[in-house]
Amino acid sequence: MRIIISLIIFCSAANAYPQSPQKIEQELLITFKRLQHWSLHPDASSMIGRMDSVREANTAFRNSLLAWTASVRTTFTCEFKDLEKEGLVIKTAEDGLFRIYSWNTGMGGAEPDYDAVFQYRVDNEVFSQLAEHNQQDAGKWYSNVYTLKTDNKTYYLGVYNQSHSSTSFSQGVKGFCIDDKDLDEWVRLFKTGDGPVNEMGFNYNFLTVAHRPERPAKLIYYDTDDDRLHLTVVQDDGKVTREIVTWQFTGKYFEQVKNR
Repeated sequence: MRIIISLIIFCSAANAYPQSPQKIEQELLITFKRLQHWSLHPDASSMIGRMDSVREANTAFRNSLLAWTASVRTTFTCEFKDLEKEGLVIKTAEDGLFRIYSWNTGMGGAEPDYDAVFQYRVDNEVFSQLAEHNQQDAGKWYSNVYTLKTDNKTYYLGVYNQSHSSTSFSQGVKGFCIDDKDLDEWVRLFKTGDGPVNEMGFNYNFLTVAHRPERPAKLIYYDTDDDRLHLTVVQDDGKVTREIVTWQFTGKYFEQVKNR
């Protein structure tokens, strides 16, 4: 079931007592630093106690971020530089109508667990929604958001990342669409051999791209000039190659371009 922010009391209070973006950031910073503290705290009396504190701190930050981003329009354009310095990743679509906040929850151990909040704007209203993922999914953090405009809809392509160990990473692309005042994070934009899917990606060995200067490695990118999506080819053993597979948007789906 989709989780959408509905903290009515908090939002009403925020509207009744307008806060500056700077003050909102400082309030968020307090809860985010508390999460960072417990995530890295080596002196907890027990692992169970520490994880309870991490879980509580993450819930507090997530709920606060959801509430502020759903009730205060100015948060949409706020840069939140202090939060970014602490590890919150913020990516905004070029059209300024969709933004993703993602972070490490500190609850994943050797396999980091990530959470994300999607903020979007319709006319003069802002909305905020928590990313869905099941118990087996360690979540995603987003390193880029691309905008795809068609005749009657605007789609967003979120490039996401996951870490499974110190060398085993994943990268993929996921489709989004704002429909009226709802965000569809399951829109099926990619037509594969198994039919239309919402996302596609691959696992790769980080050691094969460790020499690259950018972090994360840019293995997926979208060309806005010709609506082509480019994915790097990765071998079964995780080795990243120099080959590229191109997907062309054909009006409804991205479909793989066949080599001549």
